[in-house]
Amino acid sequence: MKRRLDFSHIPISDDAIVAIMRRKATVERFQMVFNCRRMLCLLVHSQHPDWDEGRVSRSVQRRARSGECPLWLEDILIFCAKKAGRERAAQWAEELGFKEIWDLEFIQKRIVAT
Repeated sequence: MKRRLDFSHIPISDDAIVAIMRRKATVERFQMVFNCRRMLCLLVHSQHPDWDEGRVSRSVQRRARSGECPLWLEDILIFCAKKAGRERAAQWAEELGFKEIWDLEFIQKRIVAT
């Protein structure tokens, strides 16, 4: 039996991010959790533009299960910035509703440090 990775709960490790999430409506929070997975898919697709959506999705599942992809919200943003470049990751963050989190000082410092 194949196990699917559950993206319904993305752990959050920082009080500033928790405060941002609390200000959001429930629907927005669910959308952000879904968008964490979407951001990882955008990253994989940018690395493999010839892959179809199914192959990209399977790759994200495999990478997350193996520990190759992070599961913490802020780590996903930093991981994407490191792999795809800061500008592209910033664009994805804005498109997917993470701009407020992306702009946090500690996130930017961690991106610079990588």
